[in-house]
Amino acid sequence: IFTKYTVNQKNIKAVFGQTVTLPCQAPKNNKSIIAAEWSRNDLGDKYLLLYWKEQFDPTNQHPSFKNRVDLQDRQMKDGDVSLILKEVTTADSGTYECRVVQRGTNMDDETISTIYLRVVAQGKTVDWSGIASLTSTERTKNIKAVVGQTVTLPCQAPKNNNSIIAAEWSRNDLGDKYLLLYWKEQFDPKKQHPSFKNRVDLQDRQMKDGDVSLILKDVTTTDSGTYECRVVQRGTNMDDDETISTIYLRVVAPGKTNHNITLEWTFTTKPDPKYIFINCDQKSSGKVHEIFSNKIQYHIRDVVEVSVSQDERFLGRVQSDKDALREGRIKLQLSRLRTEDSGMYTCRVKTDYGSGSASSELEVTSKLS
Repeated sequence: IFTKYTVNQKNIKAVFGQTVTLPCQAPKNNKSIIAAEWSRNDLGDKYLLLYWKEQFDPTNQHPSFKNRVDLQDRQMKDGDVSLILKEVTTADSGTYECRVVQRGTNMDDETISTIYLRVVAQGKTVDWSGIASLTSTERTKNIKAVVGQTVTLPCQAPKNNNSIIAAEWSRNDLGDKYLLLYWKEQFDPKKQHPSFKNRVDLQDRQMKDGDVSLILKDVTTTDSGTYECRVVQRGTNMDDDETISTIYLRVVAPGKTNHNITLEWTFTTKPDPKYIFINCDQKSSGKVHEIFSNKIQYHIRDVVEVSVSQDERFLGRVQSDKDALREGRIKLQLSRLRTEDSGMYTCRVKTDYGSGSASSELEVTSKLS
């Protein structure tokens, strides 16, 4: 059980390549620390660092932080759980959380420190081989799309007669992966996120007049998120590494009243879990409605499923494919759709190995265009 002691978020700015300290101070109550964890809110069940049973546990450490993190004081004297993060890059920008377990405590799970780290590339020390990145920040644009469509995410570099020698499209929850990187007159697939393979391209590969717009094909609800476009222009030398375009893409699954729809997610878990707990709900107008909450308990060869609860608005209208569930798929079949079924559908999976979640947005109308 992690110690409950919430503090205000701190903001830290760092320059590409620096070593930074993310501060975290546990309550000074003379109780020894037996576990400490640093995580980032977009890494899922991965963490930066976990100290447990008097040693560091690398089992679920995110690979991008391997050999780059350490505690400022491994003995954590006086409750100092501050983190050292070496050789920061712009991909390290994000919100970090610190949690601890103290001997003899029995409190709820809360963060004791929240840090927003912003990493910029200054002068000529930047991600792309020392070439200065262009600064020209725009407001976030909102784009709505329907599952299966092809969408264009606009990005326009300043028209200053400087040729573009590098362009990158990224999404804020992909860590060090990107959608597309154009570099040295070709596309670089090394760190492209696999879900975007063969689905992205530049609207104009020559990027004439600074057009760096992205084509994204066959969108799904998992493509929803905040996208950023950055470019490097020959001869530019700006102080900070900033995005030149920020797009919030919202992808919805279309439904029609009195029709049926199937929402499906996939998940993976280690072999032979002792149990799988599945919880799915719908959120609309700030209210959460439980679709179903099931626990599958494995007893050697026998499988026992216990249905826990369901919101009455979904009674008799939702079916889940149990065979698909055992294959690592959550398959929700929702019948006789109503307009009030519109909203964000989220399913959470928890096993004795770990947990995760995924969401899809459904938009039900009385008439489909």
